[in-house]
Amino acid sequence: MRPPLEQTILLRVATIFLPGASIQGMASFSDIQLDAGIARGLKRGDAKAQTVAYRVLSPAVMGMAVRILQDHGQAQEVLQDTFVELIEHAHTLKEPASVIGWVRRVAVNHCLMRLRSPWHQRRTTTADDAYSEPTDPQATGGRNDDLWDLEHALAELPADTRMVLWLHDVEGYTHQEIAALAGKTTSYSKSQLARGYQKLSSRYSESQSDQSGFEGKTRKQESQSKERAATASAPGKADATEAGLPAR
Repeated sequence: MRPPLEQTILLRVATIFLPGASIQGMASFSDIQLDAGIARGLKRGDAKAQTVAYRVLSPAVMGMAVRILQDHGQAQEVLQDTFVELIEHAHTLKEPASVIGWVRRVAVNHCLMRLRSPWHQRRTTTADDAYSEPTDPQATGGRNDDLWDLEHALAELPADTRMVLWLHDVEGYTHQEIAALAGKTTSYSKSQLARGYQKLSSRYSESQSDQSGFEGKTRKQESQSKERAATASAPGKADATEAGLPAR
């Protein structure tokens, strides 16, 4: 059983990623349903079936690619390349019901190809060096949602760690499946997932501490304001205070 803090982290991950979340309408493959007639139409090369399949599947492909790559332009390329392959190879699928899983595998492979590219690795290193986090809660309006932005925290994770976290916790991949995709061992997948939980937990704890301090300061200021208002409204007390005399 996962410890309470880790459960809290996963709940917030689910809030952002899973269908029903209000993050750019992005969805997971796990809840997508594709009509069997559409799947059969894809095998025949039917243009209308291809259009429907794109409308149904593209949000999940794009959502996954954006979260893994942290680059909208590259995610668009993954989306395009995935559906080109679907149109070209749908006739080879033996079972119509396998379309969704096939599209997901192709999209994941295209994400992995880009993560492994020297350009992406240089870009990630540069972004990590340039990152600077605000430390003053007032700089984010004092709002916990701004201070602890899980979406931003996930973007800060190393690319491999973020990919494993997404595939395991959002798409439901097993460690064995992730290891096969990445060409690694199951220990690699498990260690990356543990690293992701540790980093997110640390970030979450820091944000809660900062937010508690900010809220305490706000309550103290409100209390002082009320005390000054009460003093000013008391008969004769404000005048005596201003004159430097003891209040009656």
